[in-house]
Amino acid sequence: FGDSLTAGWTLNAREFHPYSEIINEIWKPQGSVAVDHVGVSGETAVELAKGVNDIGRTYTCAAGRSWKSLSAVIHDAEQRSQPYAYVVIMAGTNDLRSTPPETIFEALKELHTACWHRGLRTLALTIPGLAAEQTRRYRHISVTRASVNDALRDMVSKNRDRTALVNLDDYVPFSRESEMWDVDGLHMTKRGYEEVARAVVVTLRQLIGE
Repeated sequence: FGDSLTAGWTLNAREFHPYSEIINEIWKPQGSVAVDHVGVSGETAVELAKGVNDIGRTYTCAAGRSWKSLSAVIHDAEQRSQPYAYVVIMAGTNDLRSTPPETIFEALKELHTACWHRGLRTLALTIPGLAAEQTRRYRHISVTRASVNDALRDMVSKNRDRTALVNLDDYVPFSRESEMWDVDGLHMTKRGYEEVARAVVVTLRQLIGE
């Protein structure tokens, strides 16, 4: 659940490579694992959190696609008698330029809490790097991102029975020279999304004891 990075946006939306589909491919040889995604391109964590408990809420993303709220997706899965076991949450990039870190974190925490209240465990993906934080104009983004990610680490340390952290800086560190990052300095390439999928799979396997 998240924004355009969850949708797998790359090449200015000419291609999408959601890491959820890559996870399915990784796990396919070992049996059937259903992994869905909601990637509301262009949306902030704050806005996603506002509609988190509204089953009737929908979002129209920057790519023109309509998406349901987190609660609605969880509810639909339960109605199909195929409830989710884990929810992977990566959002906050679109908030970094103008939103205080405390506000971003509270929005992310609200998304996780909504899952916990439904008996689901979560994976908290840190906000990955981006080109803007390396510029003089938006240098504050680096501080904001670090503060939010530190808060996520603290949240996970206090809730280890229901969430786990995936530090994306360990898997997809931002670099303009890296083949994992798109030329826009914000989104990843297919190679980058493959690394995100690998990070999620590694963490999930640790949690389920594979």
